[in-house]
Amino acid sequence: MPWLVAQTAPSSERIAQDYATRGGATCYLPAIKRVRVVAGRRVVRRETLFPGYLLAAMSEEWRSLARVRGVTRLLMANERPALVADEAIDELRAMHDEDGFVRLPLAPDRFTCGDKVRAINGVFREFEGIYQGMGAHSRCQVLLDMLGAKRLIAIPEEDLIAA
Repeated sequence: MPWLVAQTAPSSERIAQDYATRGGATCYLPAIKRVRVVAGRRVVRRETLFPGYLLAAMSEEWRSLARVRGVTRLLMANERPALVADEAIDELRAMHDEDGFVRLPLAPDRFTCGDKVRAINGVFREFEGIYQGMGAHSRCQVLLDMLGAKRLIAIPEEDLIAA
């Protein structure tokens, strides 16, 4: 079965997944574990790896996926839906941890968790923080001390150097 990509309404990935599954599709909604500090407490949240998108495999007519509640449109290549290779889905699934979250790779050999880093570009230029790992969209998660509190900020890897 070919894998299709459905664009969903804002924050409607799970609704679209539920309705598409009811309609006979096999859905895949990869998620990452996001740790935030809220009011001094550590909170773990489940966030979709590709916000606004749902991967679905359909054995029947692909147009029916476009009419599923929560789906705004299918990604298309000319007049046909754009397909995602089974190998790409298998590669994502191989990155799952024991809790079912996709575990994103750390930046290759540049930083390890706990390293002190400094931003050299962007809004946080010259800020120093503690490297926490890779987040979505190839951004590094850096713990910065700002306004009297620790804040987890996503910064592009190329904007960081070792402090």
